[in-house]
Amino acid sequence: MSGMIDRLIRQYFDQGLTQAEIALSLLIRDNIKISPRHLRRRLARLRLYRQRYSDPAEVVDFICKLMNGPGRLHGYRMMHARCLLAGFRVSRDFVAEIPFIIIIIIQNTLDPEAVRRRKGRRLRRRSYSVLGPNYVWHMDSYEKLTPFGIGVNRCIDGFSRRIWMEANCTNPCVIAAYFTQAVSKLGGCPKILRSDNGTENVHANRLQTFFREDHTGEVHGPPCVIQGRSTPNQRIECWWGPLRRQNVDYWRDVFREFQATGHFRGDFIDKGLIQFCFLKIIQDELDTVVQMWDNHRIRRGRNGRDLYHGKPVIMYNVPELYHSQNYLHPVEMDKINTVIGEDICQWKTDTPCDINLHDLCLLVMEQHNLTRRPGTEGAIKLYKDLRPLIKALLEEADD
Repeated sequence: MSGMIDRLIRQYFDQGLTQAEIALSLLIRDNIKISPRHLRRRLARLRLYRQRYSDPAEVVDFICKLMNGPGRLHGYRMMHARCLLAGFRVSRDFVAEIPFIIIIIIQNTLDPEAVRRRKGRRLRRRSYSVLGPNYVWHMDSYEKLTPFGIGVNRCIDGFSRRIWMEANCTNPCVIAAYFTQAVSKLGGCPKILRSDNGTENVHANRLQTFFREDHTGEVHGPPCVIQGRSTPNQRIECWWGPLRRQNVDYWRDVFREFQATGHFRGDFIDKGLIQFCFLKIIQDELDTVVQMWDNHRIRRGRNGRDLYHGKPVIMYNVPELYHSQNYLHPVEMDKINTVIGEDICQWKTDTPCDINLHDLCLLVMEQHNLTRRPGTEGAIKLYKDLRPLIKALLEEADD
């Protein structure tokens, strides 16, 4: 019992919860009552404590390194979250007032257009609320990187705004695999799946209906699938803007530069090389964005009608704090295994592109002593070095 409590405390601590939030989560979610004093003793024994503020020079050096990649699109709030995620102990005021003066100068020099966009006014959004976690999932795909061979697929919980996001190609079988994987992990599906009219959502919509059906083939309760135009799909559509500004715009600029300099023609080989060189880096960046988003604090709406605010991870796991409940619809493993056995899901593998092109790239890299260096600059160099070698080899084979 003691080991299980320590494991739960470590899990909640790694999620960034405060001592009060850890005690509350243990009480409501795990039915474990623990006093604040006892919790402090366990945290001390597990060596789980918030460190003192990090060295300012190290923090400034870390932020300056981020400015050389997609981090240059971050504002001070996102930059502060990125520092915390990297293990630095630093206050938001420190990030905003002291080193950020230098960073603002760098941002205005490197990317003044992004600074201008962040300073622009935002439209006031309408109030929107959901009964509880897993009542509505909003699903959509982001197509801005699709011309370069990479699609971003995302689903968000309508109540808590907790998300998952994957970078891969976009087709109905891929979306169905993501949906089935999420249902298998949670042990259930949402009451409602909200999606657009795009053909990429066809299989996921059918699976949602299949999971909601009882043994007689009937669906009870609210409609299991809602389809319509993308504009009313508010929860997910309003999130693409921050993703574009904070991450995707950087990759679009990199790939468009490839187009302008003749390093990308848009054929099958070029898209496959983009996937081979950049897909893992982009997925790691998306995982970082998801982790920061799930642990950030959503503020109360200015119009006073937004009833739910807080950290998405807390809102999702402990809905009782918001006088709500988990609406997850249980799904039997027999149904999930039936879907897995059918040929309707295209599972994501460690091979980022076509298997034949992947093997050819590894062979060429070995022959020409090319290495995959970490970071964006290493991926760009690998792409520029690898593309002419692959093209010449294929042209020689055609002759």
